Amino acid sequence: MSTAQTAQPTAEQEQIVQPEQVISKFMGMVTQSEQGVAREPGLVLTKEDIINIKLYVRDGLALPTEAAEVGSYIGYQHAGIAGLEPSDIRAMFERIRTNTLGWDDVEQSVIRQGIDLEIFAKRIIINGDDLISIINQMPLVERILKKVGATKLQDLSQTQTPKIFYDSDDQLIADDLKTTLDSIKKDIAQQKDRTTAVKTKVTNFRQEISQQLEPEVKRKRDLIKSNNLDQAIKTLAERVDDLTKEIEDKRKEYNKYVGLAFTGAAGGPVGLAITGGIFGDKAEKARKAKNRLIDEKRDVEKDLQGKQDLKLAIEKLGDKFADIDMRLIDAEQALQHLEFVWQTLESQIDASLTQFGQITDSQNLRQFVTTFKTVIDPWRVVQGTSTQLIAILDEAIEAYRQQYAS
Repeated sequence: MSTAQTAQPTAEQEQIVQPEQVISKFMGMVTQSEQGVAREPGLVLTKEDIINIKLYVRDGLALPTEAAEVGSYIGYQHAGIAGLEPSDIRAMFERIRTNTLGWDDVEQSVIRQGIDLEIFAKRIIINGDDLISIINQMPLVERILKKVGATKLQDLSQTQTPKIFYDSDDQLIADDLKTTLDSIKKDIAQQKDRTTAVKTKVTNFRQEISQQLEPEVKRKRDLIKSNNLDQAIKTLAERVDDLTKEIEDKRKEYNKYVGLAFTGAAGGPVGLAITGGIFGDKAEKARKAKNRLIDEKRDVEKDLQGKQDLKLAIEKLGDKFADIDMRLIDAEQALQHLEFVWQTLESQIDASLTQFGQITDSQNLRQFVTTFKTVIDPWRVVQGTSTQLIAILDEAIEAYRQQYAS
């Protein structure tokens, strides 16, 4: 006998989510508590994202922008390749530095987003609970509750709720409550605008990398390839090896000529051999040849180091940009999801306003309270969870400071 099992949705399967579930599902995704979510916890950015972006910022700010410093950094003053000259590299470094200087504002906005979410959750719960509490104190509701022996309208079923129409006092209270709903709606619109502003900052920061800096690095990488820099590096490395051998040969040759100029016992007649020792012509020629080779080797090594440093710097920048771009795309998606949360909530409050404005009796009022609670109650989970997400950012920043900041 087979037992029927309910299929669990996978990460690839699309789930049907009701409007009142959107915020709960969103928080489940950003906290990694939702089934099928592999991304590390983080409202906008994960702990790993923050650390890696801050490392990019640190490295970007450390790049030299003064002409002399750039030359020392890349190890050459003239490349002979248009686009790879020190002035070209300097211009690129300056643009990278400008980009990294903008991160602090983005980071603070991301942190503020978590704080705003926490504050909003508290506010909508307080305002929502107050609204329901005031409804339960409306004259017609108090009469109904007293009659059936209940304390809250939302605890009654539709059949338990007699249909009683508003009197003038009820209508006055209802009109005041519309103001509360309007206030909640304005608060949501403000939060949506703030989220959009944060997303715009993240997008602008990312696009500056992906549309300007990354293509520039790619062009320099292509220049390196088209100008056979790899072959030049190989040739220079081989020349260093050859010079090392030549220097060793000259050292051995010189050692053959090294001997005492004076021979014999001290205090007696001695032999004087000038030309055959270290004072001689052969030794001097070997010495000068060795020195020339050493000087040449230093020049070649400097050239080699510069080309290697340039290639490595370009490769590292390309890799770093690719990594940061992916992380910021994730951040944009998270913020886009949060925008959808606000849009959904805004639609729910709009519907609540419309519904509330049409109510004139206790049964429809009870239905409103029941529906409105499904809008408010999910935010009780947000209130505590968003605090944990803020803590993740704090932990990431502290981990970076302890491990990398000097």
